[in-house]
Amino acid sequence: MASIYKHRDQNTIKSYVLVFVFALLVVFVGGLLSHYLDSYFFLFFAVALAVFFFTISFFGSGKIVLKMAHAKKANRKENIELIRMLENLSITAGLPTPELYIINDDAPNAFATGKTQKNSVVAVTTGLIKILDKNEMEGVLAHELAHIGNRDVLLMTIVFGLAGVIAILADLAFRFIFFGGGDNKNGILIAIVGVIAVSILASVSSAVIKAAISQKREYVADATACLLTRYPEGLCGALRKISQSHNTLKHKSHGSAFFFINDPFLSIKKKKKPGIFDRIFSTHPPIEKRIKALIG
Repeated sequence: MASIYKHRDQNTIKSYVLVFVFALLVVFVGGLLSHYLDSYFFLFFAVALAVFFFTISFFGSGKIVLKMAHAKKANRKENIELIRMLENLSITAGLPTPELYIINDDAPNAFATGKTQKNSVVAVTTGLIKILDKNEMEGVLAHELAHIGNRDVLLMTIVFGLAGVIAILADLAFRFIFFGGGDNKNGILIAIVGVIAVSILASVSSAVIKAAISQKREYVADATACLLTRYPEGLCGALRKISQSHNTLKHKSHGSAFFFINDPFLSIKKKKKPGIFDRIFSTHPPIEKRIKALIG
């Protein structure tokens, strides 16, 4: 059976391979549009747009997520145990201690954000604090520290920036075909069918790759958290309790879903198993699979 170390290393490699494929997809769509319009402008535009999206996300994503979640900075007197727990785990991980934020919400969840390790933030909901014991909370905080230490926030910022670029390029390709822009020598009908097909393929591929990378990073963060606490059952117990809750976050968005330890859009109340599209496009792997990967 593969060790936690091996799973972590394999998933890390796969994540960066997927980012590389994602970048190639951006260049491909931009190059295809440039070829159709007989101008390299759109290829350069695609690269410039990717850099722009990344810059905006890199410098503003943390504050935006905190504001959207209605997170407030933790009071040291009221949350001294949590803060000390986070400080101790940070020392063990060799990381600067992130600021702790509290979200007044009954849904048990948590997330980490911040563009660098030095200005990172960990946020937990009041619902999570209520239902977890010390070992379980340590597992969750270690999971979030793992995201910070593994630079997942930076990685996912790049991924979502590239996804936004692909969406814009696909939309531009569609509009240029129907509203003019270029002289297609092979016939307008073939051009329409081709660009629509490429636009759909690019959008679907973007969503699949984005979800795949996000899922891989969750597995890596889980494994890293267990290496940090040396007690996999703590995180597993937390994941079980989180999965059993019927509360959902009041303030959430699809753009920030990947930050959380559990998908804030997951419908816990549904008894039926998730369909194939749920598994493919979800930002988080099923909790049962995450637990199985940790303890078998």
